Amino acid sequence: MEKFEKGKSELISGIEKDARKRADEIIDEARKRAEEKLRFAKQKVKSILDEADARAKERSESIKKKALSGMSLEAKRRFMKLRDRALQTVITSACEKLGDLVQKPGYKNVLKDWIVEAAVGLGSDSAVIHTSETEKKLIDSKLIHAAENEVKKITGRPVSLSMSDDPPLAEQGVLLSSSDWKTAFNNQVSTRLLRKQRDTQVQVYKVLFGDDDSSRNTTSEGL
Repeated sequence: MEKFEKGKSELISGIEKDARKRADEIIDEARKRAEEKLRFAKQKVKSILDEADARAKERSESIKKKALSGMSLEAKRRFMKLRDRALQTVITSACEKLGDLVQKPGYKNVLKDWIVEAAVGLGSDSAVIHTSETEKKLIDSKLIHAAENEVKKITGRPVSLSMSDDPPLAEQGVLLSSSDWKTAFNNQVSTRLLRKQRDTQVQVYKVLFGDDDSSRNTTSEGL
């Protein structure tokens, strides 16, 4: 009986020992798996955070670039408006000064030069002179004859010029047309300024802004 009890005790002790060993193995394996999963989870979280951070930086840079681009565009627009305003001021001043010249003694020579330029540009054997009421009083036969002679010197062909019987023009300057109005050359002040717009822009922008490229960032072609 005593031997039986001893054998039983040893058997139970062995079972308990094996059970504890197995339990320890299971616990150790579970711990390793848990640590491995934890490492993977940490790596995954880090990867997600890094990706989110990269996207945030990318969006931030994009927003910054858009903001800078918008500010640059607005600055260019304001600069363009400033340049156009300055140009308009100069053109307006030039028109006013040319208007004041009508009363000056030397203005008849100015009219003659404009008539000659228009007659050469028209290229016709005869032309009719149209002008404002004030300027019409300054254009006499002597001036017309002098203009005809100058046109002949320039072109080598004679030209016949005469004053129009139509109502006077509203604007300053002259306009030459054929008798049937099929062709005409406008040499009024406003039109002359339009033709010389590019040169005017270059000079104004160069003087005011130190920029001789008036075609860059301009908002329109005409004045």
